[in-house]
Amino acid sequence: MLDLVIAALWLRRRRRDGAPPAPAEQPRPPEPPETARWTRRRYRWVVATGMVVFFVYTGLEVGAGQWEASFCRGHLNLSPTETGLATFGYWGALTAVRISLAVLPRPVPPRSVVTWGSALAVLAAAVIWWQPGPAVTVLGFAVLGGALAGVFPALISLTPVRLGERRAQHVISWQVGAAAAGGAGVSALIGLLIGTTSLAVLGPALTVLAVVVVAVELLLTRLAPVSR
Repeated sequence: MLDLVIAALWLRRRRRDGAPPAPAEQPRPPEPPETARWTRRRYRWVVATGMVVFFVYTGLEVGAGQWEASFCRGHLNLSPTETGLATFGYWGALTAVRISLAVLPRPVPPRSVVTWGSALAVLAAAVIWWQPGPAVTVLGFAVLGGALAGVFPALISLTPVRLGERRAQHVISWQVGAAAAGGAGVSALIGLLIGTTSLAVLGPALTVLAVVVVAVELLLTRLAPVSR
């Protein structure tokens, strides 16, 4: 219903103001000298590896957020109120840290955001797997959300640095598509694992996903180094 309202308002504004003027054609930005020497095979490997990073990362982010409530309610035996607050802690931390990174007076380099965020996500997921207690496990979810907060926008911003502005215009759309597929597909796979085993498998699944994100991102950096 909200989508229909937005569409109606957009059509109303377009009829009132008319179509926007066509933007002036901009000169194509030059490619970085490093990528200009790449073979077609290497370029395809870089694009495919980047799509895998987005696929697995978004699967981790969405999978943790979607299955946390079931985990807290059915495995940690929390009350409905405690489960709601725990779920809010994950998404609240993710949102707060993502906004904070955008408004810092001195921006954190995207490469550092990806490196430290993905490494901290591995530790947080390991705590969820360990389950030292309900409170610490719930805190692990909140730390996981905060750790993942800046990874997605940082990966997007690194794409033009890796591939150049012109290529990035096309590659980012593939990356976002892979992220959407990962958010739906990986979360569904976690659900199948839970259905065949138990909710206890969520911790190991999140830990494996976090480790895969680190490993594939390191491979991407090896294939397409980020210049300082």
